[in-house]
Amino acid sequence: YYGEETGPGGTNDATPRAVFITGAEATFKVSRLWASATNGWLALDGLRHIAEPSLNYVYVPSPSVGPAELPQFDYVQPSLRPLPIEFPDYNSIDSIDSQNVIRMGLRNRLQTKRAGQLENFLFWDVYTDWRLTPDADQSAFADLYSDVVFRPRTWFTFESEVRYDVSLGLLAVAQHTLTLRPNEIWSWSLSHWYLNNEVSAVLTPGQTGNSLLISTLYYKLNENWGIRAT
Repeated sequence: YYGEETGPGGTNDATPRAVFITGAEATFKVSRLWASATNGWLALDGLRHIAEPSLNYVYVPSPSVGPAELPQFDYVQPSLRPLPIEFPDYNSIDSIDSQNVIRMGLRNRLQTKRAGQLENFLFWDVYTDWRLTPDADQSAFADLYSDVVFRPRTWFTFESEVRYDVSLGLLAVAQHTLTLRPNEIWSWSLSHWYLNNEVSAVLTPGQTGNSLLISTLYYKLNENWGIRAT
């Protein structure tokens, strides 16, 4: 419910609005265990692979009042990451419109034992949206996303986030980070952040592409204080 605007410049009348959402989600897991797999350099003590395909279907018919007829307070913010497709995770309330979409994903985990604890040696998630009823400015398939966390040792981590524009066949966004954390006192990371200047869909007005190297050093002084240089 939107109250009537009052005061100088107020133009909108009181507006009730109804929004309906329905859908279905399907997922399952398959796994395989190699108990005798060991590797000293990678600190492997057994290996288990878990694959988890998923389908998440969401259908929202046209609301009783469209976004163009409402004051836009909670509107869609530009994001380089995929927006949620379900409520209340999708919280741009004033911008809610009709949608008919399936989010398809495949999540992989390679796990091993380190110091008696189960740890993800490799995590890889790939996902995209299939728009069954795309808007006029949309293609049937959204960009393809890939998230990777690779931890060959407890003190070394590689992270990757990639967004690939399927319709143009271009790498739209990429962020890769190497982190060394030998103990709880200090850590150092080196990142490369890339934003394609040719993919207008990922750029906000006035923004241009970039290719940046970022180095970050952290040192913990005590339980309450630390120093970070970037």
